[in-house]
Amino acid sequence: MKALETFPQRIQDGIILHRKIDGFMDSHPLVLQGKVRLRPNHGKFSPIIMDLFYDHFLARKWIHHSDEQLDKFIQNKYNLIEHHWEILPQRIKHLFPYMKESNWLASYQHVNDLQQILANMDKRMLYNSQMKQSVIELNQYYSLFEEEFDEFMLEIKQFVKENS
Repeated sequence: MKALETFPQRIQDGIILHRKIDGFMDSHPLVLQGKVRLRPNHGKFSPIIMDLFYDHFLARKWIHHSDEQLDKFIQNKYNLIEHHWEILPQRIKHLFPYMKESNWLASYQHVNDLQQILANMDKRMLYNSQMKQSVIELNQYYSLFEEEFDEFMLEIKQFVKENS
């Protein structure tokens, strides 16, 4: 918690909210259903994959959840990161140029791009995660993952409203 105190209050508040959202998502029954669906082939990597699947649906359905254009939102976040460069952890400083150059946040909306992101993550894992192959399950159960995401979004919006 000491590291958190080194950031300006507004950033601390954002980090705390992000952690609450992560906790809500990690224990949510709809998300757990998806993890169970992935667990036979991806084991302990299922939560990471579920995060990316939900990022995919959020990027694809952005217009339903925000008044701001996705590209504009992403550019604003990239600018915000660059503006606060001096306080970023070293691992983010190392990763960010690749993230921005490949425009990861926008590419989540396309399954083929998501598969490439998963493949790149797969390469960095010490264990055989088979994350790249998780797109098979995404395609196989696409409408089910999407329905769960849509229902989850209704609940997470309310959660964020109550915790902001």
